[in-house]
Amino acid sequence: TRVEIALPPVKTAADASKASDLVLTAMARGDLSLDDGHRLLAAIEARLRIIEATEWERGLRELERQRGAGK
Repeated sequence: TRVEIALPPVKTAADASKASDLVLTAMARGDLSLDDGHRLLAAIEARLRIIEATEWERGLRELERQRGAGK
């Protein structure tokens, strides 16, 4: 059985939170199986880790740039 759930694009941590809320709500209503819900939540979590790593890297580059400019 295929179940469709509309999730927003996940480009920020706030987006990931909204998407997770939608999945959890669908699971609680019985609109989404626990297995499918867990798979979606795992995908959202993976996307969030990518966002966090990208933001961390961007911040590190900015600090390095500022440090280099201060020499």
